[in-house]
Amino acid sequence: MSEQSYQIKTNNGKRSRNETLVDMPISIRQEIERCLDVEAPAASNWQHFAEKFNIKQDVIRNWDSRNVKVPAFSASAFMFDHLKAEQPELTVDDLWQVSIDKKRNDVVRIINEHYDQMLC
Repeated sequence: MSEQSYQIKTNNGKRSRNETLVDMPISIRQEIERCLDVEAPAASNWQHFAEKFNIKQDVIRNWDSRNVKVPAFSASAFMFDHLKAEQPELTVDDLWQVSIDKKRNDVVRIINEHYDQMLC
C-alpha cells in the first residue's frame, strides 16, 4: 500500500501526531534526522533522544560516529529504525514531547509544520 493510504489527516489537512513513527513519511523523518545528526555544543542530539527513549547504552555506542567508518552515516537513521522495530507504538507526539523537553525547537518546528496540534 502507498504511504497515502496509511496516513491520518486532520480537518486542516495536516497529519495527526497520533501517527506512529512507523508510519512517518521518510521525507519528514529525514528532515528530523538532519537536525539530530548535527553535533553542537549545548544542543541535544540523537544520543540524548535515544537515551530518553530508553535505548540501551551499548546500542547507542555502536551508532556513535567515531565508531563507524561509513560515509553518509546517520546515527539518527539507525535510532529511528531501532525505535520502529523495538517500540512500534511510539507516536509522533512522543517525539514532539521529547523535542520540547530537549529544547530542540528545530525538530518541534518540523513536526508542527507537518502535523496538527493535539487538543486535550
